[in-house]
Amino acid sequence: MKNVLYRGFMKVFLLIPLFLILGGLNGCINSNTESNRFDVIKVPCAITNANGVIGCGKVPISINDEVNKKLYPNCDIDFNNFTKNEKKCLEENYNRPADAYILGNLKYYGKYFTKNESEGFKLIKFSADNNNPEANAWLGDYFSKKGDIQESIKYIKIAADLGSPLGMHNLGARYIRGSGVEKNTEKALFLLNQSKEFIPASYSEIALLDLQKGDVDGFIENNNIAVKKKYWFALVDLASLYLGEMPNLEDYRDLKKADLLANKLIEHDVIVGDFVKAKVFHYQNLRTPEICKLYKNSFENGYMPAGINLGAEYLTGGNCDKNYRQALDIFLMLFNSTDKDIKVVSASNIGYMYLNGLGVPKNKIKAKEFLEIAVNGGYEPAKDMLKEL
Repeated sequence: MKNVLYRGFMKVFLLIPLFLILGGLNGCINSNTESNRFDVIKVPCAITNANGVIGCGKVPISINDEVNKKLYPNCDIDFNNFTKNEKKCLEENYNRPADAYILGNLKYYGKYFTKNESEGFKLIKFSADNNNPEANAWLGDYFSKKGDIQESIKYIKIAADLGSPLGMHNLGARYIRGSGVEKNTEKALFLLNQSKEFIPASYSEIALLDLQKGDVDGFIENNNIAVKKKYWFALVDLASLYLGEMPNLEDYRDLKKADLLANKLIEHDVIVGDFVKAKVFHYQNLRTPEICKLYKNSFENGYMPAGINLGAEYLTGGNCDKNYRQALDIFLMLFNSTDKDIKVVSASNIGYMYLNGLGVPKNKIKAKEFLEIAVNGGYEPAKDMLKEL
């Protein structure tokens, strides 16, 4: 029987799986837009992906001056001291794109106004239809979360065309991977070279382009630039390289460097940090309960791939006390994940447990059901087990 545990499961590190978390760069609830008359309007942004959430400072609504000039809100809002007069101003200026977007956000999220998602959405859509790049970026994220990729891309493209750094970053990342668009590295680089001035994560995306071209030095250099600009998630990609987990780049394994990166990730409260630390111990051939603790911390803090490894440890009793029930509960929970990779590996492991009666009565019918899901999802190790049925 083959071991089904996916030991190298660092989804966020690998080039291809990254697009599964592509909706990662979004403007925050940009109700606290700040501006000076006849100056560039800037809004806060945050990056959200499997590693967690990280702020990226404040970025221009648009790098196009003509677009910016048309988007000054009529209402001067202080969100640290929101008053009835400010509320009245927004309600009276609902037909101005900039004010409509602010009002739409406040109503959609229920801040200072009664929560009304339908009305909030209409106001944001009105703002987007009137060439507010921020509103179009918001809609791109909205439809991405709804699973409507083509509608999402439509609005991301509009945002990018209007000069939104957020839109350019997201669209460039999609062109790298061919996610919902035809893969186009030239378009990706063009967009990311514009957004990188404002969004450090763009350097990390350019690093992926370098890696696709076989330029490992460029990959390292651009990720290091991103790190210097406090985009801590770039440490994750570098850690993958030094753990030797990138295909055909195993010779770059340097566990001392990987360990230093793990410590930096932990220092900056990136949830994958504990996971990387556990992987360093794993490659050092250590057997210690500390590995179990690290996987558990990472998983409980929201890094779902750590659950695969934690479940595997409970299943084998390697670094955790053997606990089939605990392993099965984790795999069943992960099986419901919207992430395809996590789902298929979990399905394979559940099938393995039913096939061998580990924590559950042997049941070939259930084993076949889960293993077929794994095989149909492209998980090769499940094929050999399926042949035994």
